[in-house]
Amino acid sequence: MRMAMLIRFMRMLPQHVTPEMFESRVVTCVANNPKLLECTSDSLLKACAEAAELGLSLNPQLGEAWILPVWNSKLSKLEAQLRPGYIGLMKLA
Repeated sequence: MRMAMLIRFMRMLPQHVTPEMFESRVVTCVANNPKLLECTSDSLLKACAEAAELGLSLNPQLGEAWILPVWNSKLSKLEAQLRPGYIGLMKLA
């Protein structure tokens, strides 16, 4: 399963970002915000895929994007959401 996921993310990642580097950034993101572990796994994977597809770094020092836990009152669950920072928005413009 992990290998299949890596292959999918490899296709989405920019040339300069290796899958291992991206995985490391996701692990750091979760370590910095343990509340993300309470989010649905689908939403966390979706947020990671969005960051990869947009080519935004999850490195907090760069300030391009963050994955945040957000309460979904309709589903009564925490969901992970990608939130681009202003630097990330400028990069996309």
